[in-house]
Amino acid sequence: MSYLNKLAYQLFGKNIKKHENRYYSVQEHLRQSRMPMQYDIYVARARLISVCVGICGALLGSVLASILISINAVPAGIFTYVPGIWYETIFSHKNSVFFLVLTVLSGCLFSLSSYKLILYYPHYLATLRKTKIDLMLPHIVTLMYALSKSGMNLIQIFDKVSKLTDVYSEAAEEVMLIVKYMDNTGSDIMTSMSIVGQRTPSHNFRDFIENLLAIADAGGDLSDYLASKSSQFQKEATQQQRIYLETLGIIAESYITIFVAGPLFLIIIIVVMGLMSGAYMSILQLLIYVFLPLGSVGFIVLLSVIAVKFEDMDVKTIVKTLSEYDDVHLQEPSKYDNFFIKWLNMSKKERMVMEYIRNPLKTYNETPGQVLKITIPLAVVFVLFFFNTNYPFEGFDAAVRIMDDYLVFGMLIAVVPFSLFYEHKMRRYNEIDDKIPEFLSGLASINKTGLTLTQAIEIITESNLGVLTSEVKKMWRDIKWGADINEAFIHFQQRVKTGAIVRMVTLITNASQSSGNVQDVLFIASKDANVSKSLKQERKFNMLIYLMIIYVAFFVFLFIVYTFTVSFFPVIATNIGTNGELNPMQTSGFMQAFDVEKYTMLFFHAAIIQGVVSGLVSGEMCEGNMLSGLKHVIIMVSISYVIFTVLI
Repeated sequence: MSYLNKLAYQLFGKNIKKHENRYYSVQEHLRQSRMPMQYDIYVARARLISVCVGICGALLGSVLASILISINAVPAGIFTYVPGIWYETIFSHKNSVFFLVLTVLSGCLFSLSSYKLILYYPHYLATLRKTKIDLMLPHIVTLMYALSKSGMNLIQIFDKVSKLTDVYSEAAEEVMLIVKYMDNTGSDIMTSMSIVGQRTPSHNFRDFIENLLAIADAGGDLSDYLASKSSQFQKEATQQQRIYLETLGIIAESYITIFVAGPLFLIIIIVVMGLMSGAYMSILQLLIYVFLPLGSVGFIVLLSVIAVKFEDMDVKTIVKTLSEYDDVHLQEPSKYDNFFIKWLNMSKKERMVMEYIRNPLKTYNETPGQVLKITIPLAVVFVLFFFNTNYPFEGFDAAVRIMDDYLVFGMLIAVVPFSLFYEHKMRRYNEIDDKIPEFLSGLASINKTGLTLTQAIEIITESNLGVLTSEVKKMWRDIKWGADINEAFIHFQQRVKTGAIVRMVTLITNASQSSGNVQDVLFIASKDANVSKSLKQERKFNMLIYLMIIYVAFFVFLFIVYTFTVSFFPVIATNIGTNGELNPMQTSGFMQAFDVEKYTMLFFHAAIIQGVVSGLVSGEMCEGNMLSGLKHVIIMVSISYVIFTVLI
């Protein structure tokens, strides 16, 4: 136990133990989230942390109160008396009351908020685990069905699945808990399944385990049950996908209303009111530079939290070290050996250089992030060069106007190459995923005729599977060079690390190792891949509509901003002097000094910021990945820049 936990338990532990019933939900969520901590220690630590946070909040409140008092921002009529007693009898001045109240309120607010958030954290983790379990449950049940068809019993199936946590994440971890409970306590499989089923955060997994217990207890057919549950979960996944798409539709409409139409409406009002008072300029700046970016970032975080998606998973490699000969002292290499080692290293470097010269884009196509090591320094050098060229600037506004162009070009220099390579990679992966069901169906059909899986792969190499054809030929080349069929599939998985490929290879290799008859396994894998493909296509089609809506809303935003800048501002400038001085013909006191260039610059920044955040939101909403929105950012920012530099 850490010192913090010991101190917290000494201060609050006894009181928490007396009211154990109040924290039943915390106990349950701690178990479901698999956090290795007792509830009383966790709650005691939450109380101690909340007290510390409350003290910090009180200090911040006192600093804020001091600042407000120093600038005379306390309203004259506030805290003039305590009900029934004039304030002078307690405090010497109303500022003392204001200082004390703000300090106490700030401390209480910070303390209570932190306490509630810490207690909510296990519930959040449990909900996150529930989502991951439900997402992978159809696939893991399909794998169990394939393993049962190969002749495995339930204990063997659980043991096999428990070793696949890198592929099936939290769902496989729940199965692993069943296996661990049997190994550590010596309990039978029925008892272990019952205990884990009661503690899992997923209702679907609990129902699956309870029904599996009933089937095992009654001696029913395991394969038939797993087949029916696999079909059931796949249907439920389709229904959940539709519900999620409807939710995304509501969120998309909310985004357009709050962060596109709303700011546009406020901008119009603020500009009109700004004609009467220059004080509204600061409100407009706050809206453009603070509300738009921060609100959109919060919106992207919300989308990423509620997003139902399968993320691409990298294959985890376990490195084993040979330790049997650690005590053996190697002989010092001779001069010839040193020369030979240097020659090998030089040859390796030369081969890497020649491969890079022959195909310089291969590295960036496989790992697009590598290109940022080049483009980001180039963008920084580009911006700094033109900054030094134009320095010194004639005032802050002039510096901003000059640097706007270079900052936009610098951003494009950094982002455009990465976006091109990233989209090329994702398009290739998507094309491979789309052809996987056809590939598996072809293998199953050929295998059904009596040919082996190896012969089926040789025949499939002559088929037209698009991008997947080259990968199948590589598999066949591995087999010809001596690799067995499972090794060829694993090498294919390591080259294309998408979720669909990883699950397909895992299903085929594990089921085929237990049985020579892979025909049923291939048909099962094909069905699973078809379900994933249909869900993916349905989401893509539905989200395309909202992508178009976001683009239309953005263009409406640009049109109104363009109209203001080209048509409205010149009229205002006609009635007000070119230097911001009132026209003698203008009614005195109504229109204030109006800086057309400053408002134009603000609108330009608003269009650029709106293009960036709308593009990122589009990527997160339509493809479940913010990086996929970079292409939309490039398009929207480029259009905004052209409109404000060419047309205005």
